[in-house]
Amino acid sequence: MRIFRGDTSAYICHELLHLFGGVDLYAEAVYKPMGVSAEFLKYVEKNYLNDIMRVQEEADAYGYLSYTIDALEISPITAYRLGWLDTIPELKQFPNFRLPGDMPGIWAPYSYMP
Repeated sequence: MRIFRGDTSAYICHELLHLFGGVDLYAEAVYKPMGVSAEFLKYVEKNYLNDIMRVQEEADAYGYLSYTIDALEISPITAYRLGWLDTIPELKQFPNFRLPGDMPGIWAPYSYMP
């Protein structure tokens, strides 16, 4: 396990949210079975730049993370996946983002498999 200097709370929170249905929303995180397409990720980057699920394990040359927990938020996209919201307007544009059975907040590990 890599240990970074500086604020790692954002990274820890990001990983913890995976247990409750949060999905990665950074550029390399295309999970088509979960409705996370490249087009969807571009939308998230444009509209929810500071979503905590966009956090990646990246550090600068000195080992410091490039983000802090204070700069991040839980967007409606992530709130939906956690089960905090019943629906979001984005489901009209990205209907495949729903979990099977439309049950947000449930982590489905089989969905990560190609």
